[in-house]
Order: sequence, then structure tokens, then C-alpha cells
Amino acid sequence: MFEGLAEAVRYCHDGPNSPHPSEQGSWDTVVHRDITLTNIFLSSSQASDTHYSTIKLGDYDCAVPLSDLTTSRPIKTDLSREDPAYVPPEGPVARPKCDIFQIGLVMVCLSYGFVEPNDVRQEEAELSRARKYSNELHQSIRVCTKEKYGKRPSARILGTRIRAAKEKMEGEGRFPPYESLL
Repeated sequence: MFEGLAEAVRYCHDGPNSPHPSEQGSWDTVVHRDITLTNIFLSSSQASDTHYSTIKLGDYDCAVPLSDLTTSRPIKTDLSREDPAYVPPEGPVARPKCDIFQIGLVMVCLSYGFVEPNDVRQEEAELSRARKYSNELHQSIRVCTKEKYGKRPSARILGTRIRAAKEKMEGEGRFPPYESLL
């Protein structure tokens, strides 16, 4: 799920089938701004050769194309209200790495079984509670929830990091079966 969510956000930020940001062409980056547990949908296909669900990201009411920001300098009050529990440390702004912070909060909630991220804002103390998950998963979540905006990865880099960790653990025979659900 973590990998699929990173890919859905990468699509919003970079466009379809864009292997590198410089090849985006005319794609207008969309910042979702409301990545919450209630806005993530799972679907499956009978034709699929995998047992994993497909992640669908919904509710684009708070979403903002970056071109809107460059043409009309909106202020915070102009932006649609996002779920306050998922607002990143920099506030309710429209920047791609704000979506990454929200991905991290969603993954923290899924890892611990929380409905809202309010209880897990102190990530360092809380992440130690879910010891059944791998260090690789913990590290990927931690990098998403960094307080400083510039310390968070892009969706593309996050997806690459998740895939590399998954492949490494599978190759070493230590990919926990329950972690494949996340």
C-alpha cells in the first residue's frame, strides 16, 4: 500500500509515465493536500496477476495545480480547508512535499491501527511501538514525516526507496508477510 500510495502521488506531481521530472512536458503538477485515510480507496482486478490491491487517491476538493499558485499567489485563506489532523508543520500550504508528510501520517496510522494521526505526531517515541514492522518501513515513514519540508523526499524518490527496500528484504528472505499488506 505504501508503494502504491507513493506512486499515486508521484502521478499527481509528475504526470503519467514520466520517468524523470525533466521529461514531464506540459504536465501541471497537482498538489493533493488532503491525503487522509478516508481519501484512499482500494480496488482489485480479476485480470491482475498480483494479489495486491490497487490504490486510488480520491477527493480532490483541496487539490491545487501549481500553475494556479504561480499565476495568482493565493494566500492560506484562499486554499480549501484540509483535514487539520493532517496539516504539515509548515501549515496549510500547497507544496508537493506537504503531500509526502501526509503519506507518512497515513502510514503511521496504518502501522499502529490509529484512526487519526493526532496521537502519533511525536513520531520518534511512537514509531518504537510497532516493532513488528521492519526498520526499512520505519525509516521510510520517518523520512516522510520530517518536520523540515526540505528534508522530505519527492514522491518519485520515496517510491524508489520503498521498492529498493522491498526488493532487498525479499532477496534476503526477510520481507515480513504482514508488511506486504502495508
